[in-house]
Amino acid sequence: MKKNLFKRGMAGLLSLVMCLTALVGLGTTTAYAAGERAEVYLVSFPRSGDANIDYSGTWGHPNLQYMNGWHSGESKYTTIRAMHSYDGNICYCIEPGVHQDTGDTYTSKDETYWDNLPSDINSTISPYDMKLFIGRIMQYGYTGPISTSWRSQNPADAATLAEAMATQVLIWETVVGERDEDFDYVSPGSYDAVKGVISTAHPLYDLFCDYYDSIEASVQRHSAIPSFMSKNPNRAQSVELEWDGSGYTATLTDHNQVLSDYSFSANEDGISFSVSGNQLIITATDAPSDSVRITANKVGSTAEVSSLGRTEHSIKEAASRMSLPTHSRSVTPCRRSSI
Repeated sequence: MKKNLFKRGMAGLLSLVMCLTALVGLGTTTAYAAGERAEVYLVSFPRSGDANIDYSGTWGHPNLQYMNGWHSGESKYTTIRAMHSYDGNICYCIEPGVHQDTGDTYTSKDETYWDNLPSDINSTISPYDMKLFIGRIMQYGYTGPISTSWRSQNPADAATLAEAMATQVLIWETVVGERDEDFDYVSPGSYDAVKGVISTAHPLYDLFCDYYDSIEASVQRHSAIPSFMSKNPNRAQSVELEWDGSGYTATLTDHNQVLSDYSFSANEDGISFSVSGNQLIITATDAPSDSVRITANKVGSTAEVSSLGRTEHSIKEAASRMSLPTHSRSVTPCRRSSI
């Protein structure tokens, strides 16, 4: 009897804090050093020679008022941004409504900028989630060079431009609050939807929607975590390991069916993990002395970081293959200054 009581008592001490502390699982990371400078160039479409040229507004949008005070001014064009030159690598605006001119010089900031963003810029998700989602959007969206020679009648040009458009729209949705912590869409209510920047009469609208849906699905899949885990340590559940006669064990069922996307580790030796279907089996040979943190790492996830920020307006442009932005916010196009 005393032996059984002892085992039950020990089991009560084995509370595991289940928190997801490394969802992205970044590998080697590179970034512009704080203080590095670059210029941004704006290119407007359609351009001369485009078979679908139309300046009546089908390539642009009306004045739009988004959630949390963000907005986009009226335009007749689709505008894309590049760094260093008109044919440079694409960069994306993450501060819709802020004035921008071709040739503006941006100075990079460090990681701490995201920690100090005012809470009223996005009432849906935290700056940390904004940063992660923007990085994932750029991981699955377009991150290559742009060209002033793109014409919508050329299939390859149309596909690249549509993918860039979709990438920008999803970034803005994240910034203004139209995406929640699972990257599900949040209705703006009485405000305009960011997707309204792309007219349904736009000659690339259907192709834009295809890329929008594809990037959205990829980010949602990337962002999905095992259902028994939490992104926020303060909301992590506790799980008790039970003595089974040879060790302490717990079996957790993942209703999101994503266990194969993750590897698991603990901050204490002697704890092992195995996966059977949608179940994670946690085993400890000895009773842990305190609560144990279980970490889930995304399998095979790597990223590079390139970010630019303009000191004068506390803004930033982020670019690069598989980018994860690490500085401030960005800017909206100034159509008058694009070519």
